[in-house]
Amino acid sequence: MQENGKLFSFLVIMCLFLMSLTLKTDNVNRSYVDTYCVGRVENSVQIGALAGNRNLAFGVKNIAEEVLQDKGFELTDQTDATHHVVIEILYFDIEQVKSNVGVFHKDKNNTLIRMRGKLIVKGKTIKTAIAEGVSSEISTSSFIVDEGGGFNQQAASNALKKTCISLIEKLVAVEKTK
Repeated sequence: MQENGKLFSFLVIMCLFLMSLTLKTDNVNRSYVDTYCVGRVENSVQIGALAGNRNLAFGVKNIAEEVLQDKGFELTDQTDATHHVVIEILYFDIEQVKSNVGVFHKDKNNTLIRMRGKLIVKGKTIKTAIAEGVSSEISTSSFIVDEGGGFNQQAASNALKKTCISLIEKLVAVEKTK
């Protein structure tokens, strides 16, 4: 009978020991999970309709957060994040290229965006990258000359998304492989 009691006590102690090891490894793994946040987004555009536009900066922040989530990174608020991404919008403009042959008219509007990003870990900048994006809109007409060249929301959205994806990939490519 004493043998059964010793065996039972041994099994209980082993179960508790194994459970404590499992709990310790879970806590260790959770404490080293890299978390990201998109810090400030600064609009440094000096000329044009979107110079200093806060809505543009807010939109870029949302797109950058979406890209980070799509890449599989865990997002959190600024106080808890181990990695901070800071973005500066350097250039945002529309380039117009027009061609005319007789009654045929063709416009090509390129929305150009340039951004600089920094990856900051523990208050120290570990990587800086610049990304450029272009989105084109082509319109043609015959006999009637169209008055294109204005700001197109869809072209701007496409260019912003392309540029954010490129910038985030440049900043966190090394981090993802670790």
